[in-house]
Amino acid sequence: MPVLRIVKEYNNLSKLNGIVETDTVKFDSKDDGYKWVAAIQAQNALSRLDWDLIDYEWSLLNFESSEILENPTGGFVGKLHKTKN
Repeated sequence: MPVLRIVKEYNNLSKLNGIVETDTVKFDSKDDGYKWVAAIQAQNALSRLDWDLIDYEWSLLNFESSEILENPTGGFVGKLHKTKN
């Protein structure tokens, strides 16, 4: 099962505006993953999501958690929990 590692930045539609984090998304095939990326980019172009897809790559390992890369707000303290789909 391919795993896509994504880097996303929350935009002004989110209370986490400006925070950049990594996450993982599992797919049945890489083709499904590329279709998902295209759909996300289309939604970002319409400003419908509260986060923007900055980068993505196929992961060789399956990381089960999110990681905050940047926190320009400085006041956000806490822990991100993976949600079950």
